[in-house]
Amino acid sequence: TLFCAENLFGDEFVMSYADIIYKPDILSALLTHRSPVGVVVDRSWRPYWETRFEDPIEDAESLRIDPYGLLTSIGQRETEIDRIEAQYIGLVAFRGGGVEALKESYAFARDQDARGEAPFRGVRPLAGLYMTDLLQGMIDLRHPLTAVPIEGGWIEIDSIQDLRIAEQLIGEDPMQPLR
Repeated sequence: TLFCAENLFGDEFVMSYADIIYKPDILSALLTHRSPVGVVVDRSWRPYWETRFEDPIEDAESLRIDPYGLLTSIGQRETEIDRIEAQYIGLVAFRGGGVEALKESYAFARDQDARGEAPFRGVRPLAGLYMTDLLQGMIDLRHPLTAVPIEGGWIEIDSIQDLRIAEQLIGEDPMQPLR
């Protein structure tokens, strides 16, 4: 879906999932972070996941960050919740070389698909790739993705239960700070 808008990428752009709500300071942090690819990650994600899911590990995905702030794993199935350092919220900025790295990575996936191979780690076909598959593919192709860490302040609405949680967190005033 992202590449349906490829002609609009320009030299920099922000990609946001449509099912998230976040405080304005999260977007400000992303916009002031000047790395080629900045990925917003919530370091205090676990209490929120425990509210959303009976077994948080069922929905949680890997996210590991090296000592330099670069992502080394994102979106992979994880069996141990304590190995997850943060949670990707669905908000990424691509700038300059990061836009080119994104395009190159997607072209690599298209080439794999044309050869009859499942792209990147072979989890899904090209038409069904998740954004995290593409981001992990970029990591695997040695394109640096920099973590932009936050501590809460966002909500994801994937279900009726998520909507109810969001309504409780926000209350009657939609401008009330999240978590």
